Amino acid sequence: MNELLKENAAVVSLLTFFLGLIIGNRLALNRDRRKEYNNFVQPIRSWLLLELEDPSPYRAEPSRMEMDNFIHYLPMWKRKKFQDYLNDLKKIQEQNSYVNDVGQVFYENEEDIKTIIKKCLSYTKKK
Repeated sequence: MNELLKENAAVVSLLTFFLGLIIGNRLALNRDRRKEYNNFVQPIRSWLLLELEDPSPYRAEPSRMEMDNFIHYLPMWKRKKFQDYLNDLKKIQEQNSYVNDVGQVFYENEEDIKTIIKKCLSYTKKK
């Protein structure tokens, strides 16, 4: 066995070198992808946390570009569900909004809104 290793030491050395390159490259790519995901999730998560604390019809949503960047980094099986929750959130916000005598807009039932926001937040955990 030792003779076989001695004779093929260069081949074994090259194989382990290339294996190390491939593994190192994959780890670096995953690290970069995680870093990009965390950068894109930040504005979405901040908005959702503010809405969870105090739902307000006056608070601006993240831009369409920010939302698209975040959704792009979600796994395929989570994208549709997250988008469905966002659509449900918009519908519930529209249904629960009312205007008082002074002309201010409020939400009648904030608990429904907070329930959907909690579901959306489960998709925005940092990696």
